[in-house]
Amino acid sequence: MEFTTIKQSLKKKKGKFKFRGWIKRKRGFGEKIFILLRDTTDEMQCVFAKPDLKNEIWEKVEQSTIESSISLSGTLKEDKRAPNGFELVADDIEIISLADEFPIQRDLSESFILDVRHLWMRSSKMTDALKVKATVLEAFRNFMKERNVTEVHAPMFVTGAVEGGSTLFEVPYFGKKAYLTQSSQFYLETFIFSHGDVYTIALPSEQKKAEQGAMLQNSGMQRANLHGWGYLNCLILRRIWLNLSQKKCWKLMTKNSQH
Repeated sequence: MEFTTIKQSLKKKKGKFKFRGWIKRKRGFGEKIFILLRDTTDEMQCVFAKPDLKNEIWEKVEQSTIESSISLSGTLKEDKRAPNGFELVADDIEIISLADEFPIQRDLSESFILDVRHLWMRSSKMTDALKVKATVLEAFRNFMKERNVTEVHAPMFVTGAVEGGSTLFEVPYFGKKAYLTQSSQFYLETFIFSHGDVYTIALPSEQKKAEQGAMLQNSGMQRANLHGWGYLNCLILRRIWLNLSQKKCWKLMTKNSQH
């Protein structure tokens, strides 16, 4: 049997499938073990029933841990209680790579989360936030493209302040002093005369105080320079964009809340 993505199986809604991915959650009730499998497309609840499995397969299910890399197969059936309204009645499992005990349990303090940031990125909270960001940026690009506004990119290293000099983040640059830019505004004002209406998506940087010295703070920036639009028209355009962005994000979050 060939591997199928979870997203593809949800479109077919029934049949036998074989998935590969990572264990996001695992819980047991009596002679049943539920595994929430995550692949690169979606999530699927998979149920293993001990009476229906060979002993060696059940032992592998018990041995598996959160974030282990696995492959499994089974029959898809509808279940409104499961994420996406479907679950896989699994009949086989292979452990590709057994993960150590997942360290993120009850301790969600800021200092601990920063120490295991690479693992915290796998949490629903972080993945949903990044999906919202990706949705906003995609919508912004499409919004500007429909209005014939050209995307441009400005340098991230500058030699002087754009806003407040006290928050500049200094970096060494071939033996000279340079700073991470705080804004692309000056460059957009130059681009507009050669490219017409322009916009940029950037990560302006500022230096902030932290418990242990200085900290680099990035914030997403979507900025446009539009020739001859006028202040009122720009406000109207901004409102149209915000409404569109909110609708797309709401649609995404509604889908994710079903998980």
